[in-house]
Amino acid sequence: MPEHRKQLWEQRELFAINLSVSLVIAGLFLVFWLLRRSEYAFGWFALTCLFWSIGISNMLVTSAWPFDNGETWDRLSLVAFILYCCSFCMFAWAFGGMNFPRLARFIWGISAAVCVLVMVVPSAKISALQISSALGYRILFTLICLQFVIHACRTPAPAPGQRMLGICLFFFLIISTYEGLGHTASALGYLGLVFSAPIMSVVMFLIVAWRFASSLRRIETFNEELQVAVTNTREELTHTLKREHHLEIDNIRLNERLRLTHDLHDSMGSALMRSIIHTEQSRSLSQDQFLSMLRSLRDDLRHVIDGTSATDITNGTPTEWIAPLRRRFVVLFDELGLTSHWVMPEQWPLPLPSSSRLALIRFVEEALSNAIKHSGASHLSVEMQATTQGLNLCVSDNGRGFDVASVTFNDVGTGMRSMRARIERIGGQLEIESAPGATTLQVSLRNEPGIF
Repeated sequence: MPEHRKQLWEQRELFAINLSVSLVIAGLFLVFWLLRRSEYAFGWFALTCLFWSIGISNMLVTSAWPFDNGETWDRLSLVAFILYCCSFCMFAWAFGGMNFPRLARFIWGISAAVCVLVMVVPSAKISALQISSALGYRILFTLICLQFVIHACRTPAPAPGQRMLGICLFFFLIISTYEGLGHTASALGYLGLVFSAPIMSVVMFLIVAWRFASSLRRIETFNEELQVAVTNTREELTHTLKREHHLEIDNIRLNERLRLTHDLHDSMGSALMRSIIHTEQSRSLSQDQFLSMLRSLRDDLRHVIDGTSATDITNGTPTEWIAPLRRRFVVLFDELGLTSHWVMPEQWPLPLPSSSRLALIRFVEEALSNAIKHSGASHLSVEMQATTQGLNLCVSDNGRGFDVASVTFNDVGTGMRSMRARIERIGGQLEIESAPGATTLQVSLRNEPGIF
């Protein structure tokens, strides 16, 4: 009975454990490969374990079923061993990052031919084929193990787990060499035969666990670094937003000062110019006339500060919109003996924002004031044309003219710069043409969002 139990343990139960471990590891690594197809080594290792399980199952079967005789089981076991060696070769190369496509095709081609030969060879020759095939693929297995061990030792920075698997395969080389010296029946040779596949399966499982733990550590480290980077970026963004906010406030203040400067120059300048001309034309001013001039200056200053005109510039036709400005200048023109021509469309094609209307009023004021002061003209014209495509405003005179290129190049004349900046601010274009007897200032506004 003790001898029976010993033989049962060594010849069946150990192989049953080996088979169970190999099948479990095969299923586990098959799932790993299905979840991550780029890990070809896991797929080849699952196939290796599967072929090993098929090969050692011949040690456990007690009948020929589902075949007619036990010889078929022997042939199937030999084919499984051949495919096991080929799959192990592919696994070792994939896990070690090695690529030998021509050699792989040669091994698979020879193995396919040997497998066909194993299945069709007569029964009288199967024994010799088993011995020669087992010897040849045992040599192949030994060479692949040796190659992997050398590769793992010579690689400066091998992938995680390569050296651990190399140590395992080096142990297999020792067992294989010991068995080759004729010690197969010894305890070491027997343990190497029975436990080689489970040991390698356990080693591969440890390698996967190690990789998983390393990946978790890298993820944790990355999360910490990411958190630090996010915190630093948030602080930098907060600082940048504060700086941008302060810059925007400063920009608003500068724009407001610039607008106020232009309005003071265009509105108050023209009002002062009219008052000066009126004073020069009238040798004696009554107290009421003088007070009226001061009130007009005060009203213009209020309009500049409020950002509005003397009338409601939001509604009304172009004629109503320009009427207050026209009335003030016509009175001045009469006093100076000048003639003027005003042409306004009856209706706006589209609503014009009050900011654009105010800008056009300031432009006309400055253009007429410059013409009165510098041109020496006897006739002035203000014409506006409005269509669905946009708006054109033209201020012209028959004065002495000036050199437009020289004035633009030398950047002289506050009024010229003020008019151009004001028109550009509302999205328009200002074209100036001047010659003796004809000076024209043409403003063009296209029908675009934000203007109409």
